[in-house]
Amino acid sequence: MAEMGSCDNCGKRSNLTYYCTSCGDRICTTCRTKAGQKGKCPRCGKAASIKAN
Repeated sequence: MAEMGSCDNCGKRSNLTYYCTSCGDRICTTCRTKAGQKGKCPRCGKAASIKAN
């Protein structure tokens, strides 16, 4: 389930809809798109899958 809050990665107030399977940090949709383009988590930098909550 999505939670409203400030994204720890970009600081935007948004739905924290996704999380990294490696570090467990929650990220917003904008950061998820960037992670998909780069192929790694924006928080921990590991090539992990980003899953929906």
